[in-house]
Amino acid sequence: MEYQSFVDTFAIPCAVLKVEKLSEGICGRIWIHRTNQPYKESMGPSVYDDMPYEELVPKDVKFENYCFQSAHFGRRMHAYVETVAFDGWIDQQMLPLQKESETVGYCLFLFEKTKQAEDDRMAEASIESAASIIKCCVALTHSEQFEENLKAVTKDIREIAGADSCRILTIDDEKKEVAVVAESLIRENVRRDNLHDGTIPYEIVKTWEPMIGVSNDVIVTNPYEMDALEKRNPAWVASMREYYVKTLLLIPLKQGRKIIGYLYAINFDVRKVFELKELAELMSHFIGTELANHYLMNKLDDMSHIDALTGLRSRRAMMETVESLKGMGPAVAYGIVNMDVNGLKTVNDEEGHEAGDRYLVHAADLMKQVFDPGTVYRSGGDEFIVILQGVSKEMLEQKAGEMRKIQEESEHISVAVGEFWNDGTVPLREAFQKADDAMYEEKRKYHHEA
Repeated sequence: MEYQSFVDTFAIPCAVLKVEKLSEGICGRIWIHRTNQPYKESMGPSVYDDMPYEELVPKDVKFENYCFQSAHFGRRMHAYVETVAFDGWIDQQMLPLQKESETVGYCLFLFEKTKQAEDDRMAEASIESAASIIKCCVALTHSEQFEENLKAVTKDIREIAGADSCRILTIDDEKKEVAVVAESLIRENVRRDNLHDGTIPYEIVKTWEPMIGVSNDVIVTNPYEMDALEKRNPAWVASMREYYVKTLLLIPLKQGRKIIGYLYAINFDVRKVFELKELAELMSHFIGTELANHYLMNKLDDMSHIDALTGLRSRRAMMETVESLKGMGPAVAYGIVNMDVNGLKTVNDEEGHEAGDRYLVHAADLMKQVFDPGTVYRSGGDEFIVILQGVSKEMLEQKAGEMRKIQEESEHISVAVGEFWNDGTVPLREAFQKADDAMYEEKRKYHHEA
């Protein structure tokens, strides 16, 4: 059939693709048989009739599978996905055309590009996927149970896909760490491979990004696709073969353009590949956004509990600890150490506030040598408080003595130290006041001697 006049009738980018069938279920080569003018304008001047598609865009197994399903099995294929090749999102459709022979088929390929994800296009998901997406998105909005809700999402995806497992992992490029934050297994004794284990090496996960094709994911549904992946990442595929991984869907989770994690399903029902692909691709957009928001809020919360200058705990963190002590009842023993850095005003006046900040940092470093940094709070400008829960009186006095000794041995830093041990019989406010009084007694001695 003469297809040129046919594609020229379309006002959006359009091409007829010629798809070879090597054997049952195995796709061969794909050619861009005929294109219209909008297609040429969108893809560039290098387009010519009957060109192998991989000369125009990077080879992509999932795209080939779509073409194969449409050209040889008469299926209408539709997807709205983020693509690396187009630096944005592509709304694509493939419609089956009349086959030339048993081994050569054709499909019509139409697409539109968008720079950002568009909600109305995402809303065109199938009814089955839409219901699942709505359920998952509603679950993710309850941030107070975020980890549990992520686990529920992986369970829903795994059950829809008929998969052995579904997992969500995150990547911390600063710490060079990877963590599985949610998972669902078809049974608890499912054998784990290096995709599954929470100890998966950061270096291995970083090799996945180059595996992502133009459609922004990795899909393996048959031995041919596994062989194609093996040529690009033999170590990864060798591990999957060792642990009997036969099918795989891997989709990156992003914050903007940065990959912050992955969603993947192992050994899923290949008859559900298109439903799974549609669901997972759309869900990855929401999961990535929610993950980024959740960890940003946690990071901000962590920052509010850390004093920026000294790296010790902040006054806000101290107040939360005090509140927790109030709720423990009168029988709980704890120790309090009050510390005040001597001479800070003199340093500020004579050498400047930057020198004063350095003075405080040096004092905090001494405190870290004696106390667990998680128990030391900067309560004010030159004031620090240590709260030691469940400590004995002897241990408290030993720690306070160590602090006095280490500051005395320091050539430049002077710290007044006062402690009080509460056996649970002294009201909280009074206990803090007694530690404060003991500290000021030492501070008076410092000023008297000075």
